[in-house]
This record gives sequence, structure tokens and C-alpha cells, in this order.
Amino acid sequence: MDQKQSIEINLSHIAENLYLYIDAKNNGDIEEDISNQYSNEAQYQLKEGHFYDYEFSDKNYRLVCRDQENIVQKRKRNGHIGRIVPNIFVGTLSLEFFHVNHIEKKWEQKLEVQSTKTSYRKDYQYMLNSITEKCTDLILQANSPVSHSFETDFNADNETLYQRFAFVKSIINSEEFEEAVYKIISAPTTKWTEEAEQTDVRKIKRFRNSEIKQLINSNNRIKLSVNHSLYSEKLTSVATKINSYKKKESIDTSENRFIKHALETFSNFCMDLGNHPKAGERLKHEANVVTEKLENHLQNNIFKEISRPTTLKLNSPTLQKKEGYREVLKVWLKFDLAAKLVWNGGEDVYSGGKKILQPYMNIGCFLNY
Repeated sequence: MDQKQSIEINLSHIAENLYLYIDAKNNGDIEEDISNQYSNEAQYQLKEGHFYDYEFSDKNYRLVCRDQENIVQKRKRNGHIGRIVPNIFVGTLSLEFFHVNHIEKKWEQKLEVQSTKTSYRKDYQYMLNSITEKCTDLILQANSPVSHSFETDFNADNETLYQRFAFVKSIINSEEFEEAVYKIISAPTTKWTEEAEQTDVRKIKRFRNSEIKQLINSNNRIKLSVNHSLYSEKLTSVATKINSYKKKESIDTSENRFIKHALETFSNFCMDLGNHPKAGERLKHEANVVTEKLENHLQNNIFKEISRPTTLKLNSPTLQKKEGYREVLKVWLKFDLAAKLVWNGGEDVYSGGKKILQPYMNIGCFLNY
């Protein structure tokens, strides 16, 4: 992040030689994300509780804030000059500007307002993960007298879609989930299976009952000499090749099938949201980033050897106890609920319009059964 006292936003794509100047009181009160370190945030970042002067290079342009009138305070005589006052606003600040002779046409300019808390990004993700856990516990109480069904409402508006995705992204982007996937890939559970192959009978050292039957009944036979120990009136020939079974270690287990199914479920959900007609640009971008991360996991060679599951054995001791597997199982259970919850209230939280810890105080108000 490049710390500055003043920034010059080039708006020449709107009008020739059009610029928006923003000045802070102190050096470092404005930051520019030049390297796109935080891909989900706006490039220019202000700070909570600070004041910023702005000015357009063209006196015919005006700046407004659609959702919060008091954030942009323009001067009465010189409307192209004013002050941006974020106050306690934290998140993505969506401003609009327009030409005084064409007020019906507006353009958007996004600014990110950082929290004064140094670890607010980490706290925000922790909050989402904690709410998901609490919601899971509340909904799936063992002593509950009723049952609930949850389905995704894909007709919801853009804010609801982003709320749902923010829940899911906080789970998938957690360090716990990343470490669990790497542990599974590096040391997957295996099982021994028997694989049949055509083998010359002379190479078989020990015959089992199934192989003896093939020796007597299979085709491609060779005659036995009269002096051979196996020769008799009923057995004058034997098969030259029979199916022999050898043990082989396989990773195509029910537990690994579940892991593959879980990753594909996560990926498909994010892909569907990214392609949803009501999804905004921010949601599409973030969904594509998470989808790409999941697809990179699925491109690992071990998943190419794993088939699709026919059943999900969630009571498997491996899934519930083995390191890596139990974390993915826990995430999958949380994901299934988080992806289907509908939140009432707090719409601005996930589009950046409220203090990040505000919804945590009213967790019971966000469940819609």
C-alpha cells in the first residue's frame, strides 16, 4: 500500500482532462493499493473518522453519495468543491458524480474506508466464521421439537446474494480449510483392493478355489501329457491363462469421494453465484477468485483417480476423526447451511455500509426460517 496525502483520480474516460482531487490533512491518511493486494477492495483507501477535501478539475461536475447524504458535503457557491466525511462508515463507499447539465447521467466512483482497528480484515473474517458456527448450532439443536428445511432463493437481490457468498467465502478462505485440504492431498486415506489380470498359469505360485475352477473350465487350453500329475480320464487339458487377483493400494475410498464431492459442491456454488444475472461486478470477481482456488485443488492428480460418490458415509470414523478430513466435514456441514440462509436486516454490512462488528450483536435477528 502506497501512503499519500493527496491523490489525483483520472476521469478522462468520462470527459477530457477531467480529474478528481482528494486531499487529506496528514500524510498517510490516504492509501493506494497499487499492487492490487486486496482485490476485493477499492484502489483508493481513506480512513474512518478522518476528513478529506475534494475538488473537480471541471467546475460543472458534482459529487454525491446516494445512500448517505452527510458523507459528501459540497460548498454552496462552488459546488465542485467540498469535503468527504466518512465518520464511522467502514467498507466500500460508493460515490456518484454527474455534469450539472446532464444530471440524469451519473458515474460511480468507489473508495474504500478502512477501520481504525489494525486487524479489522482478520476480525471481519472471524466474525463471519463465528456467526456461521452459531447459526449451525442454533438450527441443528438435537432437542429441537421441529425440523427445518432450507433452500437457496436465487431470486434474491444483489445484497442478499453477496451476504450468502460472504458467509461461504469466509469458510473456504480460512486457514483451517486450506491446511485441511493440503493434509488430505499429501496423505490421503487408502484401501487395499483386488485387481484381476490374465496370468500364465505357470507363474501362479498358489492356487485358490476360484483359480482352480478357471484352470479346469476356462478356454485357451493345452493338453496334458499322460505322465502329468494332473492328468486323469476327466482332466486331459488345462487353461493356459486364467484371471489372477493381486492386491493393490487405492485412494478411491468413500472418504476421498466425499472430499472431492465437497470441493465440487463449493466450486459449483461459487460459479453459479458468479454467473447469476443479478450478481454485481464485485460479487462476480470475488466468486471467480474463490472458484479458481477450488479448481486448483481439484486439479491435483489424486482427484483424477477418485470416482463420484454413490453414498455419503458421514458417520465414517475417518471423516470424523482423521486430521484434515474432520475439518472438511465440519466446513461442508457449515457451508450447506450458510449457503441457504437468508438474512433479514444488515444489508449494508456486506456491501460495506456499516461497522463490521454491528451484526454480531444481533445474531438472533438474522435467521429466517
